[in-house]
Amino acid sequence: DMQDPDFVQKLVDVRLANPDQEIGLICASSNRSGQTQKALSQAGFDRLYSIYGGMTGNGQVKGWIADGLPTENCC
Repeated sequence: DMQDPDFVQKLVDVRLANPDQEIGLICASSNRSGQTQKALSQAGFDRLYSIYGGMTGNGQVKGWIADGLPTENCC
């Protein structure tokens, strides 16, 4: 959850445990994930990806769900 106050530390922990792995960020429209990608990049992270258009689209692209990309119900 990008709004979790411990989000950055959790990602640092993930990166330390998996130094060769890429990190993908996704939110509803790619606004928050893009901002988070930029902040993490400035903090020294590399191999970061923001999923452009997010889950629901951003007015320029339809988004993950409308494109028929895989999802899974959680509840």
